[in-house]
Amino acid sequence: MVWAETPVRLDLGESYVTDRGQGIEVQLRLNRATAYGLRLCDNPMRLIVDLAGVEAQNLPNGFDRADRAQAVTLGPAPRAGWGRLSLNLTAPMVIERAVMDTGHPDAVRLTLRLRPATAQEFATHLTPASADEPPEAVIAEPAPPLRTRPLIALDPGHRGIDLGAERDGYSEADLVLLFALELREMLLRDGLLDVFMTRERDEFIPLPYRMSRARMAGADLFISIHADALVTGLEGAGVELHSRPRLEANFTVLRAPDYPSVLLEIGFMSEGGDLENILDPVWRSRAQGGIARAIEAWLAEDNLRRSLMRR
Repeated sequence: MVWAETPVRLDLGESYVTDRGQGIEVQLRLNRATAYGLRLCDNPMRLIVDLAGVEAQNLPNGFDRADRAQAVTLGPAPRAGWGRLSLNLTAPMVIERAVMDTGHPDAVRLTLRLRPATAQEFATHLTPASADEPPEAVIAEPAPPLRTRPLIALDPGHRGIDLGAERDGYSEADLVLLFALELREMLLRDGLLDVFMTRERDEFIPLPYRMSRARMAGADLFISIHADALVTGLEGAGVELHSRPRLEANFTVLRAPDYPSVLLEIGFMSEGGDLENILDPVWRSRAQGGIARAIEAWLAEDNLRRSLMRR
């Protein structure tokens, strides 16, 4: 695709590293979305940002405005065709926010925020991979593929060091991943939908970037899966719902203005009965079937609404 082949340009005049409160903010302006990887490394303590298609350049005076960042450089990455922004940290910090804002295709912004951390916390966020390997952090595909079927984005909540709720040796992060992977297989088996996963393994993905990642994939519906109470389609599947579910909230994963998003809770980890259900493959299959039917019903209604609007 022509759009994907457009060279990546980093506008250094509109990019910077600066102190933000007790932490650091990195703002990079690009002409289009591109893949990127993030790493925290030690000896010396530093943040590494690898960017696909970005060339090594001399950074202008004033690019590094942060007292907490030193020896900031933009050079080639070990992976061919990638550039590497590196900045040394004066104290332990961890990544608090990482999001690529693609709202304006010709003025994409990658924003990273680091916050102070203890040495122990910093150690848990270090990337074990060697510097010669491709970045393992989340990446953004530059353009959504051409599709003929609706695309549903499934977002299993938590992971990395964020396990979510825990009970009897089980973590919310692992259980919702299992649920989402099984749901994906059910949706694909029907042949009516395509499915995009924001994560398929144990990896840390900042909340705002989950939305950007789904957006760049071209998602028609975003479903973030956690552990609490479900959508209407589950009732028809014989799944008991909580009598007073929370119907709306100001969660990060519900703030996308350009496509519908749902926070799907599959039970309370703190309640033994809910945990038993989540661990029961028969219950999961019934719940997933209800979700699949609810999605299909929503798509049918949405298609009808669009058809009427075109008349």
